[in-house]
Amino acid sequence: MARDNKTGNLPGDAFQLAVYAVALNKTYDTEVVEGDFWMGKTGKPTFGYDLTEWSEERLTDSFGEMDDGVRMEYFDPDPEPGKCRFCSVQSACKYAA
Repeated sequence: MARDNKTGNLPGDAFQLAVYAVALNKTYDTEVVEGDFWMGKTGKPTFGYDLTEWSEERLTDSFGEMDDGVRMEYFDPDPEPGKCRFCSVQSACKYAA
């Protein structure tokens, strides 16, 4: 099982856990197919996330898309107070919530 410790809010999806699972699978020749987040605020893990739909190819494609966006300097605004407060450029962003 892949696990990530969180001190703040629950992430939106299992992407991060899937990256860990692929890394563990490749490094240790194992088959990690589930993961969860251990939430520091509650001291408990979340429900288990099925990571089987996150293949290495899917993750590689996702990282490629993110890299393409950065290279093109395309940053789709997604104003939301919970996200904006962690953004390093919020003070200069016309979309900041």
